[in-house]
Amino acid sequence: GGAFEMGLSETDVDRAMALVDWTPEVARFVEQLKSRARPLREVLVEPFLCAVEPLLGPQVAAWTNGGHARDTFTAPDAERWVTLRPGFRLPSEAELEYLARDGVQQSFIYDGARTFDDGIWPEQGRFGVRRLTDNEWTADEWHDDYTGAPPTSAPWRTGDGPPAFRGLSPDPPEVNTALVLTLASARGKPIAADRNLCARPVFPLGSLLS
Repeated sequence: GGAFEMGLSETDVDRAMALVDWTPEVARFVEQLKSRARPLREVLVEPFLCAVEPLLGPQVAAWTNGGHARDTFTAPDAERWVTLRPGFRLPSEAELEYLARDGVQQSFIYDGARTFDDGIWPEQGRFGVRRLTDNEWTADEWHDDYTGAPPTSAPWRTGDGPPAFRGLSPDPPEVNTALVLTLASARGKPIAADRNLCARPVFPLGSLLS
């Protein structure tokens, strides 16, 4: 747990301009993200336990008592299967961004863009969490921007909106321009809830430690 500034900051943009080939496509993506990942806000992150990586087939089979062995789900199934275990849920967007920033203000997931030109892409951040570049469902509903967002890391749900997802680069980037997809604040507008994405269990600890 801790606190961090969530959203695309001007520092993030400057960092991207310094490390990413600034093609017209990259510039358009960043402009789009400016509208989707702002206004910036300070977020209090309650302590939580997070799966090291999204559930894989054998883990899903055990998690669901043999009910399934696949490792991607529709949004409703991801919610249903993860919450089979009492206390667990999908991570919130804030929790995933906190992990992506290593709990501080890294602009890119695992700060990977810094070492990309050396042929190095970190496998995990300082919390030991892996595969944050994967497409994965969150417990949040999609909102077009952060206007009215809560000041905590709790899932932001206001009704029956479509689910939000994080991780726009399912594999480590192979070309420089793809680094922009690994900005810690990157979020894409959700595709239909029947698309299959990863699921990562989270167990909030805030209520147990307070």
